[in-house]
Amino acid sequence: MEKTNNEVTIVCNHASYKGECFQRLNLFGKDQMNVFPQVSLFAEYFQEVKARLIDFIEIATFIYVADQRMVRCQGLTDPHAFRWHRKFNMIIAVRDVDFWNRPDVKKTLETLLQFLSDDKYCFQFVRMIECPPQQQYLIFDNKMGAKYPPERVMLFSGGLDSLGGAIESLMGDGVPTVLVRHKSSWKHKERYEYIENELKRRSGDRSILFTFKAQKSGKLSKEYTQRSRSILYFAFAAVIANLLKIDEVRFYENGPVSLNLPMSPQVIGGKATRTTHPKTLYFFQQLFRMISERPNFKVINPFIDKTKSEIVKLIISHDCKDLINQSMSCAHSWQQTSLTKHCGVCSQCIDRRVAIIAAAGEKFDDKDDYVTDFFTESVDSHYEDFDDYFDAPNKNLLASYFLRAQQIQKMNCDQFQTSFPEINSALLYMGKDPLNAAQDIYRLYQRLAKDIQAVIQYAETPIFLERERDLDNPLPDDCLLRLLHRKTQSSVIETKFIPEKKPDYMFIRKGNVWVIRYKGGEERYQPDLDGCNIIAKLLESPNTHIEYAELFPELFAHDDTQVVDGDELMNGMTVSNRENYIPVCDVKAIRAIKDRKEELNALLHTPDYPLEKREQYEEEIKKIDKYLSSSTKIGGKPRDANKTEKRKRDRCRSLVQSVIKAIKTFDPDCAEHLKDNISFGSAPMYTNQNPDVIKWKVSRNS
Repeated sequence: MEKTNNEVTIVCNHASYKGECFQRLNLFGKDQMNVFPQVSLFAEYFQEVKARLIDFIEIATFIYVADQRMVRCQGLTDPHAFRWHRKFNMIIAVRDVDFWNRPDVKKTLETLLQFLSDDKYCFQFVRMIECPPQQQYLIFDNKMGAKYPPERVMLFSGGLDSLGGAIESLMGDGVPTVLVRHKSSWKHKERYEYIENELKRRSGDRSILFTFKAQKSGKLSKEYTQRSRSILYFAFAAVIANLLKIDEVRFYENGPVSLNLPMSPQVIGGKATRTTHPKTLYFFQQLFRMISERPNFKVINPFIDKTKSEIVKLIISHDCKDLINQSMSCAHSWQQTSLTKHCGVCSQCIDRRVAIIAAAGEKFDDKDDYVTDFFTESVDSHYEDFDDYFDAPNKNLLASYFLRAQQIQKMNCDQFQTSFPEINSALLYMGKDPLNAAQDIYRLYQRLAKDIQAVIQYAETPIFLERERDLDNPLPDDCLLRLLHRKTQSSVIETKFIPEKKPDYMFIRKGNVWVIRYKGGEERYQPDLDGCNIIAKLLESPNTHIEYAELFPELFAHDDTQVVDGDELMNGMTVSNRENYIPVCDVKAIRAIKDRKEELNALLHTPDYPLEKREQYEEEIKKIDKYLSSSTKIGGKPRDANKTEKRKRDRCRSLVQSVIKAIKTFDPDCAEHLKDNISFGSAPMYTNQNPDVIKWKVSRNS
């Protein structure tokens, strides 16, 4: 297959490869070394690092560097992300080649990276011929000197969320905690050191700092989005946790940023970062369980249910409000100077200012730390500062962020899920029932919308109104104050939300959950069970008998037993072996079928009944007569069948009843309807007594 312009081959660690490649990345070798990872370890805790763990650090480093080596969108303006996706063919020399070439390991790694970065990675691992000395980047010359032995490991970026996490862990929980930080820049060395020293002092010497870095030759830095960077951070943190015999790594990130639903229509796919998305953390966890052979290893985000303003309030409540000003949240680190640490216009800066203002903490933040004050200064003027325009700040992104919040406030849970189908990728990885997870996400974003609305009200305070009336110094058209007060904003900036009309009766599969709606009520989510598919098949064909083998073919696939006429089965049988046979059809099913026949006969005798309905009901009566003839003996008693057959039918019945029992916990009326109208016997049926009103929309395809 011919390669696209977005596909490259990267060869790493002097791997044997004779073909053409886009880039060679090496951790060692004279005149060939261009990647330089380094982490400070402590001799009293770390005596030996296993080869597989070193491999993981190196693989993560190569992924991190390769991500920055190839420019997205081929350097062109690409608002619809046609050139956003890339494909990396990675050929890497490793020590434990048998492990890394295991199909389950490669699949987990590739699936993780595709979701995390929106890129496709294909790995080929080869045996390392010459191993570099690990001491060149695993440094053992420090002494931890900690007052308490470490009990927890967390990633610490120096931003508001990780600062809140460190404060919660060290002071709220009182747990000795290792803070793992990537040392990427020296611009704000003093700020980092101040925060770290204060955390250590205020927690009673419970914090322990680990720093690592992954430097590279300057010519390798081409792409700054770095969507895969979190695997590098995780690799170092997970290895450190493993060496400390701690089976957990914590990311502290507010829920809206972790879930990262697009607050602007222009943000699609991986353009909304998935660094700490629940699905990402799940695959981190699964991957490292295989690497470490520790099945209880966990990766968690304790702040998944918190907004950023709630984290700011947590920081203030622990009397650490003075540290807010020292934290750094900007996404555009390459634009920072030693004096200013926030651009003021990226999504992280907007989130930060909204959270601090909503938490009534603006007096603890320094406005001079922001290059641009988006309330009163131009946003579009910074557009040309970006080599790649896909996430360059602009007035539409800023305005839609605030307008979308106003829309979310007016949505109910159903409308919210319709507008943000992206939440479905998180529901199965939240550690709770998908229905509860969906409702918790809705409530989380309602609180975020409330925070944003508070900032809009903040913009109405006298100081801003006075600035807006200053005719000698007019506001630019692309600052927030002008955008909020522009009369035509709702029609120019974003299309008005129009909720989709949904069927009143739904039984639809979406991935590993079923969306259920009954009588026009709220949509509910039921985790996938075998019985769900059986119910869906019955709902698809109301008032029709369906054979068990068709409803649940997996159970009957290897069964050669044929269902025969009960009277024929009795001929030639002795009294002893007749005990192995029991009724084909239960009394309840026969009664329900006869009731349906009587109802149809009554309808047929109704004067002026529509001809098309008459033909339909006559055909149904014929089917019922045929079914009763084959399922009952003279006198109406059920025929007999083999116990093995009965066990299989009971299994189908049990699966359906389990689902109905689960549905009852969140929609008793729906459960009661299904229980009353699904009958079993030799061929189950869903009876729809009011087909003109009850019209199920059913889909069994995920």
